[in-house]
Amino acid sequence: MDLQKKCKFAAWCCNALIIEKKIKENMTKITNSNVNYQLCDAIIKAGWYDFSQINIGISQRAIEDINWDDDDPLNDMVETQGTIELLASIRNMLLGIQQKSSDSYYFAACAENVINWKDALANFPYSEDGKIEEE
Repeated sequence: MDLQKKCKFAAWCCNALIIEKKIKENMTKITNSNVNYQLCDAIIKAGWYDFSQINIGISQRAIEDINWDDDDPLNDMVETQGTIELLASIRNMLLGIQQKSSDSYYFAACAENVINWKDALANFPYSEDGKIEEE
C-alpha cells in the first residue's frame, strides 16, 4: 500500500476522534482555545487529501505544545482520555509520514487509538442527558 493510502487510513481514524463532540468541547475547555482543535482538524484533512502539504516538523511541535494543567480536575474525565487519544493518533500519523516506512505500524496505531477511545466510553457510559451513568 502506498504512503498516501496509509495516510488516508490514519486520517480516517483520526477523524473518528475529532468529530466526537465531547472531545472537541474538552480540548477547547482544557486548552482555553479553539485554535488547537482547528490545528488538529487541518492536519487530519491534509493527511486525507495530500499528506505532502503537511510540514511534519512544525506539525509535530504544534501537537506536542498542546498541553494543559496536569492538576485540572477535567483530566479525570473520559473526554480527556479522548483528547489524549486524538493527539496520540495525530502523532502516529505524523510519525508514519516522517518515517516513510513500508511498515504500517504508525498508521495501524491510529486505529488502536480509536479503539482505546471506544473502550473508555464503554467503561464510562453516558446517558441521554449527557451525564455519566451510575452503575
